[in-house]
Parts: sequence; C-alpha cells; structure tokens
Amino acid sequence: MIVIETALSGFGLEDLYSRSWHFLVNATPAPTPELLIDNSDVEVYLDRIFDFSSQHDTIDRPVYYRAYRDPADRTAGYEYYRAFNTDIADDRAQAPAKPVTVPVVAMGAAFSFGPGVAVSYRQVATDVRQVVAPDSGHWVPEENPQFLIDCTRLFLGLPGAPAPIPALAGCAA
Repeated sequence: MIVIETALSGFGLEDLYSRSWHFLVNATPAPTPELLIDNSDVEVYLDRIFDFSSQHDTIDRPVYYRAYRDPADRTAGYEYYRAFNTDIADDRAQAPAKPVTVPVVAMGAAFSFGPGVAVSYRQVATDVRQVVAPDSGHWVPEENPQFLIDCTRLFLGLPGAPAPIPALAGCAA
C-alpha cells in the first residue's frame, strides 16, 4: 500500500487540523459549507488549498475547478471531512486487534507532512517505509510525478532492487 500526504484518522490526522483552515470548515455540519461556497467561490476556495503546493504551476487548476463546480461533488467532499470523527473512533477501536500487515510506503512531502505520514502509520502497521518526496508540497502527484512513478516502480518491483537515489530508499521492495 502506498499512502501519500495523509495521516490516519485517530493516529495523527487530527493533529494536522491546526495546519489549515479547510479541515474544520469542510467538517462543519451541513448546510454551512454548502451555503458559504457556491460556484462563484470555487476558484478562490481551491486556490487557497492549492497554496499548499511548492510548485504552483504544476497543478492543472482548471481541471479541479470544473470538478468542484457541481454542488453535489462539493457536498461529497465535505462529507469526507465530516466523517473524520467517526473514523477516529473506528480506527482507534479496531487498530489494536487488526494491525495492517501489508508493506506500507508512507510518503509525505518535503514541504508539507514530511515524515509525519510514516509516524502515523507506524502506530497501526507492521512494515512502514518512510519516504519524503523532495521538491513537493501537499500535491505530490502533480508536483513531483517522476518521483512518485520511480517510487511505485521500486515498491512493486523485484525485491532487493537498489534505490537509484537515497530519497527512494524507502520505496525499495
């Protein structure tokens, strides 16, 4: 399993709420976010979130703007955040009896969550490989796609294949 730029609910995600306003705004009960953000606000709203990138020009913003213009899609996004409190309780209740036993590449971005992703998953998984994506903010696939491709290939490749650069060492199978 490869986890990119997210901590697990109940094991560190809630510690990140103070890093961005969007966690709690999105988690606010309906219909508050739905009334605050309409189609005319989508670009301003998403641009504030895209500011978590370190390479702003790598994100194809119009693609996201189009996807988020549908009010039902925005509500679905809010519901993801609204579920966090339930997820926290469920994850904490189930994790001790059901540790994750598949290998986990826990990838944080150098300019965002960094090693925090691995710190989170080490609490619930037996084989966690810490990876920090260089030259990336929160949007690793957009900001450093080649690093993500190289990491995925190493992780899914032959066991013992050497990492060509130190930053990819945690990706090696």
